[in-house]
Amino acid sequence: MAHTNILDWDFISLLLLSGHLSELNVSGNRLTELPEALGQCRRLTYLNASSNQLAGLPGSLATLQHLREVALSMNRRVGKWLAEEAGIEELPVEPMAFYSCDPPWLGHRGGTTFRVDLPVATRRSDPPAVRREAALRAIAELPQPDITIWSDGSARGGMEQGGAGALIQFHHLNNEETVRAPAGAVCSSLRAELTAMREALAAVAGLEEGELASIKSVRLLTDSRSGLQLLGRGPASQTMALAAEVWRLLNTLAENGTETVLQWVPGHAGLDGNETADRLAGEAAAGDQDSAPIDLSSARAAVTRHVRELSRRRTTAAHPHPDPTPGHDSLARWGSVTLSQLRTGTSPLTRDTLYKIGLAANDECPACGEPDSVTHLLTDCPAHEAARRRRWGVDPRLVDVLGGPAARVVDFIEGVGRTEPPLDPPAPPPP
Repeated sequence: MAHTNILDWDFISLLLLSGHLSELNVSGNRLTELPEALGQCRRLTYLNASSNQLAGLPGSLATLQHLREVALSMNRRVGKWLAEEAGIEELPVEPMAFYSCDPPWLGHRGGTTFRVDLPVATRRSDPPAVRREAALRAIAELPQPDITIWSDGSARGGMEQGGAGALIQFHHLNNEETVRAPAGAVCSSLRAELTAMREALAAVAGLEEGELASIKSVRLLTDSRSGLQLLGRGPASQTMALAAEVWRLLNTLAENGTETVLQWVPGHAGLDGNETADRLAGEAAAGDQDSAPIDLSSARAAVTRHVRELSRRRTTAAHPHPDPTPGHDSLARWGSVTLSQLRTGTSPLTRDTLYKIGLAANDECPACGEPDSVTHLLTDCPAHEAARRRRWGVDPRLVDVLGGPAARVVDFIEGVGRTEPPLDPPAPPPP
């Protein structure tokens, strides 16, 4: 009996003492009713109760606390191992977003506007010249600013080695500055884009008080529509500390009386400012990433990718030939089943499989004595070399065998006499 709810304590005691109970599901307020026999149960593997509840139990029942502690310890070990394998354990951690903006009734002299479209709609497939013209028209319709920011982010494969770059043009001073910053060893493209916005806005908000007071309008041009859409939800909706920090900087400028417009422009459309920001982001991505923190979303994504890769490797190892074998569907039932088993690398026609499931004393090939397996049977066994050469030539690979006609594989199995599991001979009768 693997699992039960507590109904009759005398009956439960009998189950415990007989060793037929391995799991208990007990509500916390009934733990004190557990029979003392529970402490003598050696097969109990799971008890649904908190550590504090278990610690308060008298006598031998208190020793069951190790069950929950072992489970928690295992979860921590697996989590630590996954973090190590995904390459995120040693990275600095970004805190959760705690910034909250001023209530709307306080208001600011300045404001923030998000524009995620162009006056003339474009598609990614349009020629660069068409997209560039549409972007320039959108920029021309914006008020003439004191400062223009071109920001861009870069992440290799959209997943790692993030970099942020920005070109800041001070029109009232006829001057330009560039900003580069790492976005993280594990980093999404969105996070790299937000990092670029944050670094550029921080450079503007960090100007001397007198100089900042003279800045009345800022426009930020970015090719990250998703970044603007995220920020456009408002400061109270941000769960990422990085996005909340961007909003804090925007509100700092608004408190100064600065109007900020964030405009989306198409990327790689021949816009000089965007191309410069893209180059700066690439330079930052190639630099040291040790100081860039990782956020919870990126950590989850990294672990998910690693688990998927582990699953892919395991599937590949267990299924050495994922591509279809030509003619498989045309085989009779026995041949079709046999070929499917051979393709997965686990077949009752090989001794290694029989040994694993306890139907053979060893994994030795009955034809040559070497360790048996699907690969050994189809490509390596010296006893079947002649039969193999007639069908696939000299030294065929497993991909050659399973990638050829399905009927040829079945013909080989029948030709070498391996149509039945090579079980151990029965033991001689007692004298």
